[in-house]
Amino acid sequence: MTKYNYQKKYYTHFDRRLDIDKIRKWIEDPKKIIHHGFMPFIQFTKKHVKYSTEKGRITKPRNLLYCSHVDAYIYQLYTQKLTPFYNNLVKSLGINRSVIAYRNIFKGKCNIHFAYDVFNQIRITDDCYIIVGDFTKFFDTLDHKYLKEQCCRVLGESILPEDFYQVYKSLTKFSYFEIDDLIKLTGCKDFEELNKRDLIFQIEQYRELKYKYLKRNRNNYGIPQGGLCTMVHKPPNEQCLLMLSE
Repeated sequence: MTKYNYQKKYYTHFDRRLDIDKIRKWIEDPKKIIHHGFMPFIQFTKKHVKYSTEKGRITKPRNLLYCSHVDAYIYQLYTQKLTPFYNNLVKSLGINRSVIAYRNIFKGKCNIHFAYDVFNQIRITDDCYIIVGDFTKFFDTLDHKYLKEQCCRVLGESILPEDFYQVYKSLTKFSYFEIDDLIKLTGCKDFEELNKRDLIFQIEQYRELKYKYLKRNRNNYGIPQGGLCTMVHKPPNEQCLLMLSE
């Protein structure tokens, strides 16, 4: 039986912080995930600073979102379930050494090691081209139909299994609250004070306020950035977040 690893999150959300041992059996049952109701994300804007030799310092805003504690465990679980299939697909395509992002087979290696390997390869290559590029708003504009097709391809299925489909829906038809609205509604002075609370809202408050403040992604494109974050007791504008699909 596969042993899955989980990282506990310590930020305040719409559910309480909890240890994985209290919920492991539940979330590792696919039948439970099929009927799980995912909670809204919380969105904030992070200023991302880049430097250009032509334009100098460039500040770009990025909308990031982070999920509830139960949902974070589920996303961690399904990331680990999907990764072996992805590794096998990459190997079968003959690009195992070329694709390094979101892989778990390069134990003990980081971007410094990967860059070193690339430069070594350049040194022993007589002639080569180096292409530097980026996808503008990749996650914001990711087509849902295309994403589902590629998930099926990775899993080797014609349609997504029901539990995977429920996770997929939570990342495509997601809902969220703005962090500024939550700070104002709770009467907190800033995020640091908000993050000391046990819960952002009691269930009665949540049910009342969601009709006015809850926002939804009604497009057929776009997934949240920041779904699996590593933030611990720090305001979101001071901490980099990592995501399931980032």
